[in-house]
Amino acid sequence: DRKIQRAMRRLEEDDDKARTYPSVSSAIDTAETQELSKEIKAKETEIEKKGKTPDDDEELAQLIDKRALVQAQQLLASFKDDVAEKAAEAEKAKEAEPAAEPAEASLPPPPPNPEAAERIKAKLAEAEAAGEEGRIEDA
Repeated sequence: DRKIQRAMRRLEEDDDKARTYPSVSSAIDTAETQELSKEIKAKETEIEKKGKTPDDDEELAQLIDKRALVQAQQLLASFKDDVAEKAAEAEKAKEAEPAAEPAEASLPPPPPNPEAAERIKAKLAEAEAAGEEGRIEDA
């Protein structure tokens, strides 16, 4: 029963994560992309009717590339909008919570260890000398 409950909880968390991102199909399914898809279909039927030429292939490839570019731009804009909304929600949530001071900030820094400082300086000097001599493996 516990394993099933944990698995169900994980699935719910995964579902929540999946819901945070916008739908790709809804982001790229716009009037502009539909129009470009119609143009591509028309070009394909035209090519089938009159026969294939290298110029037709190039025109068709350009139309497909143009549609892909438009879809990519729309998807990127959708994700940017989604991220902006999430950031605004996080900022509101952050402002609503009282600021808690971390306990670590009140602790003084540990006193410097003179022996460790000397060892570090010696290692740095040794590495610098090795680097100047071109012994990179030793540096």
